[in-house]
Amino acid sequence: DAALPFGTVGLVSVIGLALIAPCSMLTAPLGARIAHSLSRRALSVAFGVFLAVVAVRMLSRL
Repeated sequence: DAALPFGTVGLVSVIGLALIAPCSMLTAPLGARIAHSLSRRALSVAFGVFLAVVAVRMLSRL
């Protein structure tokens, strides 16, 4: 389709996929190690703060 940007297949950016997928695979073990080293409470608080920040950013863009 001529209306789609270069490097897309459907709604997927192949360039973005090629950049994000390897980085995710390389850093996933580090994230799992950090998650297992934190207490359940600390992990829940960190995730809650992350969700609150994302919500504020989304609402500020309306």
